[in-house]
Amino acid sequence: MRISLWVAVFLPVLSLASDSPPDQVLLKLNEALMGEYSAAHRYEAFAARADRDGYKPIGKLFRAAARAEVIHRNGLASAIKAMGGTPGAFLPERVTVAHTRENLKLVIAAETFEATNKYPELINTLKAEKGSADALKITQYALAAEKQHAALFQEALDKLERYQQAEFYVCPRCSAMALEDPGRQCRVCKARKPAIQVK
Repeated sequence: MRISLWVAVFLPVLSLASDSPPDQVLLKLNEALMGEYSAAHRYEAFAARADRDGYKPIGKLFRAAARAEVIHRNGLASAIKAMGGTPGAFLPERVTVAHTRENLKLVIAAETFEATNKYPELINTLKAEKGSADALKITQYALAAEKQHAALFQEALDKLERYQQAEFYVCPRCSAMALEDPGRQCRVCKARKPAIQVK
């Protein structure tokens, strides 16, 4: 059974006709923002479906990933504002929720694309056009997180019935996910902040 829900579609504030480097950087950052905004909503919907399908540990994984995407989204929005831009507005779009097995296949493909195409291209653009250091750091964190998400979702798909991870921890700065409490310092970005527990 497939269920349709509503998520977000991006309406860029910038003119698509603009070719100036700063505007192109802001446009690409806004496109990335849209992706994170939509992913967070999609993962919450997939988490609820995983619970209904009887895969509660996978539901926790989806919720942890959704929390990570919100951290990416907030970071990108802050970077856009710091560069003098305006984060894009959003309108709802229909999305299909399938069985958890199919949802996992979908997000593995999406996360892999972001890790191998979208974020590397955005990082290259920021470097070439001398985008802000904060924006570059945020996108580098996001790239590392998307690689991690793809691997975690693949593990969940491979195990499915046997997947039993009980809790997850998400760094509030870089969004790195850990399977056990990392303590007072993130192992990725070294932020001295307690991780957000998802259980």
